[in-house]
Amino acid sequence: MLWRAAGLFNSRIRIGLADLSWSAGEILAAESVAGWRFTTTTIAMWSLYAAAYGAFAQASGASFGTVFEAMLQHPLNSLALGLSGVAARGGAIGMYIFAIAPVVLILLLHRLAQNPGISRAVRPLLDLGKSGRSSHVARSDRFRGEDGYVDFLDALFSNSRRAVSGFGMRAVDDCVVHHFFRGGSEALTALVETESGLLIRKFALGDAAERLRIQADWLRRHASDDFPLAQVIGDQHSSAAFQYDMPLVAGAIGFSDAIHADPAAINRARLMHVLDRVDSLHSGSAQGRAADASVDRYIDEKIVANAEGIAAFARREIGGSEYALNGAAFDLEEWRVLSDRQWLGAQMRRRDAATIHGDLTIENIVVSPGHPHGLYIIDPNPENRFDSPLIDWAKMMQSLHLGYEGLNRTAACAVEGGALRLPLARSEAYAALHATLENEIEARFDENAVREVYFHELVNYLRLTPYKIGQSVERGLAFFACSSLLLRRYRERFA
Repeated sequence: MLWRAAGLFNSRIRIGLADLSWSAGEILAAESVAGWRFTTTTIAMWSLYAAAYGAFAQASGASFGTVFEAMLQHPLNSLALGLSGVAARGGAIGMYIFAIAPVVLILLLHRLAQNPGISRAVRPLLDLGKSGRSSHVARSDRFRGEDGYVDFLDALFSNSRRAVSGFGMRAVDDCVVHHFFRGGSEALTALVETESGLLIRKFALGDAAERLRIQADWLRRHASDDFPLAQVIGDQHSSAAFQYDMPLVAGAIGFSDAIHADPAAINRARLMHVLDRVDSLHSGSAQGRAADASVDRYIDEKIVANAEGIAAFARREIGGSEYALNGAAFDLEEWRVLSDRQWLGAQMRRRDAATIHGDLTIENIVVSPGHPHGLYIIDPNPENRFDSPLIDWAKMMQSLHLGYEGLNRTAACAVEGGALRLPLARSEAYAALHATLENEIEARFDENAVREVYFHELVNYLRLTPYKIGQSVERGLAFFACSSLLLRRYRERFA
C-alpha cells in the first residue's frame, strides 16, 4: 500500500518514503526500543548530558534549569534566544564553544568515518544499544552505490524479485555490495566487499536455495587439477536461504565477452579445451544405462509438464492457437508432439548416464589468464533426473545456436494481433563456434548424436521458459518464441 501511494510522487520521493518506512521498521523489528541495551545506553547518554549541563552551569554561573531549557527547549534558535540568559550572566564565549564544539566534533568524526579502517574500528561503538536481534541488515551504507540500495527498496516494496530483497535482508550483514550481476537463474550473484577483500557471493531462497547448496557441494566435490572449476571459499545456510562465496579473480572476464574481443583461433582453442575437460569428466564417471523409470520421469517433469504449461501461457497471451513468428506462420498444434511420450522417448536413444555439469553454457565459463587452464567453469546444475552426457553438449548448443547470452540480457518479444517479433542477433563469432561444436559432436560420437543434442537443446529451452514467464510476460513470450523456432527446426531437419 505504501509503495502504491508513494507512486503518486516522482521516483526520488518514492524511494525516500520507502527508505523512511524501512528505517523505522528496522528499529521496531529489532526490538531495540524495549531492549536492555537500548535502555542502558539511553540512561548513560542522558546522564552524560546532565553532567555536561551541570558542569557548564557551574562554570558560567547560570542555573542548571536555565542551561537545560536553553539547550533543549529552543533547538532551532537556542544560540539567538535560548542562551541569552546564560550569556547575560557572562561567559558568552564559553557558551558558544559549549554549543558549537559538539557539532564540529561530529563533522570531523563523519569525515574520519569515511576511511574503511576507521569505520570498522568504530563499528562496535556505533552498534551500542542495538539488540542484535534485527532481521533487517539492509541499510544504505551496505551498498557502495545508491542504485544498489534503490534496487533493494524497489524489489522489497513492490513485492517482486524476491532474490534481490532476500539478499538485502539476509546476505549483507558482513559486507558492502558493489553491484549485482544479471543472470538467468533464480539465484542472485553479487560483487561484495568484506573485511578480507572483494569476492563473488551467490544467494538464493526457497527451492532455489537447496539447488544452490547442491551446486556448492558439487563444485567442492569435483574440484581437481584436471577440471577447471570455481573455488568455493565459504557458505552460509539459514532458514529457507543459502549463500556461498567465490574469490574474485583479477583479470577474469566472461567467455561471452572474450568471444567478441579475442581472435577466433584463441576462442576456438578455449572451446575445445572445455569440451575435452568435460568429455573427460563424463568418461571418468560413466554410470551405465539409466533406468527407464528415470528417463520416464525426466520426460514427464522436464518436457511434458513444461510444454503444456508454456502452451497454455502462450494461448492465453496470444489469444488463440495460431500465431506468426518473425513473419512465418505457426500453430500450437505443432506442440502436441511434446505431449506424446512415445515420440519423446524415441528421440532419446542414448540412455547412458554420467556425472555432468548440467549448465555448461558460454555464460558459465570465465576466462582467466592467471588460472592454470586459462579459464574456469561456474554454476553447475547437476540434478536432472536423467544425467545424460549429451545435456552438457546441448547446453553449449543452447548458447551458440541462437545466441542465448544476448537473448538472456535483452529478451523482449513484441506482440501485435497474434504476431510475435523476436530479434535474433547471433554474432559471427558465435556462428563460427557453433559450427565447430556441431563438427566436434559428430566427430566424437556420430551423426545421430548431433540430432539428440539438438533435441536436448529444445528441452533446455522448455525448462528455461517457465522461469522467464515468472520474470515477465515479455521474457516468457521471447523464450516461447525460441522454443517454437527450435521445435520447427528440429522436426524439419530430423523428424
